Amino acid sequence: MRFLQRREWRQMVVRYSGCVLLILLAAGPAAAQDEPGSPSAAARFRLGPLAFSPAIALNDVGIDSNVFNDPADPKADFTVTVIPKVDLWLRLGAALVSGRAAVSYLYFHEFASERAFNTDNAVKLEFPDARIRPYVSGTYVNAMDRQGYEIDARVRREDGTGTVGLDVPIGSTLTIGVSGARERIRYDDSAIYDGVSLAQSLTHDADVAKASLGVRVAPLTTLLLEAEAAWDSFPGAPDKNAESVRLVAGIDFKPFALLEGGARVGFREFNIANPLVPDFSGLVALVNLAYPITEGTRVEVRGQRDVNYSYSLEEPYYVLSVITGTVTQRLFGPVDLKGRAGWEQLEYVAAAGTAAPSASHTDHETQYGGSIEFRLGEARRLGFNVDVYRRRSPIDDRNFDTIRAGVSLSFVF
Repeated sequence: MRFLQRREWRQMVVRYSGCVLLILLAAGPAAAQDEPGSPSAAARFRLGPLAFSPAIALNDVGIDSNVFNDPADPKADFTVTVIPKVDLWLRLGAALVSGRAAVSYLYFHEFASERAFNTDNAVKLEFPDARIRPYVSGTYVNAMDRQGYEIDARVRREDGTGTVGLDVPIGSTLTIGVSGARERIRYDDSAIYDGVSLAQSLTHDADVAKASLGVRVAPLTTLLLEAEAAWDSFPGAPDKNAESVRLVAGIDFKPFALLEGGARVGFREFNIANPLVPDFSGLVALVNLAYPITEGTRVEVRGQRDVNYSYSLEEPYYVLSVITGTVTQRLFGPVDLKGRAGWEQLEYVAAAGTAAPSASHTDHETQYGGSIEFRLGEARRLGFNVDVYRRRSPIDDRNFDTIRAGVSLSFVF
């Protein structure tokens, strides 16, 4: 699959920025035509049936002390990430189209090879008020950045997902849902990490079928049961082909609930094609919760445990466990103090006979940091951030320490 060249990316950014500017000039502030809690209720602007919220963010304006996460010869550089984006909602009779369009530019002053234009887009068509609610959605990401928790190099990857589903409300509290999805993950042919071609080892297709049962136990609280079957196919590494089944129970809290977010905990059976690699059976979880302890104190907790594919052919997957926490304390007026910390564990599963230290080893990463943020209005933030990252592994060239310090600015029009 052909990847966009830098000139094409620049043309796309110009067109995108021009369209946003024309819309802003034509539109006025959004009228309060949506009921509280509806998807477009918080939109900043309205143009007929179209509601949208454009924004721009400047992140990581500062110093990265170890651009390449090199354990032996760390190199520092000045960095900036610019992210213009827009969230939109369009009413078409009984249908609602919602979407997101975002581009970003990663700038490095010294290391031009790390500069990149990226894009992140999503769209969904649904019928939220119908008795039977079909929907179709799609996402597309084209990015040159660090991929997940394992690969420390910035490599180009395309990721596209299409989903078709149906939600059927039964009475006022019960909803049954079914869906099918296909995800296509493609790495650039030039993407090499640790001597391994990522196009060969990680390019794959994933097909997912899911069924769910939701029970609304309170106006803002829903209990969930979900069953999922998945099939992963690797054309360049067929030994990684896998089938899995996942059964989870969870809870979701809608916006405006005292406890915000949701949580999923359950069991996954993961079977890989390579007979020399042990399968996985065990606990999986996904948690994203926030709670305001007092009027000026807010706590956020995120956690994850699941199977992830590795770039390595000898260790084709690892079990990822992550937990992070953030505490936000209002100091005075518009000034907030944030503290954050996180812990990650990658438990690699190797094929029988793999030599040490690679054989089923475990990597750990810790991170901690903080920031001072100034609220410059209803939807504007200025922050001064410092974060420290540390990774330890029995494989020497995976160890690194990094400090990233700088300024961030987010601005919603």
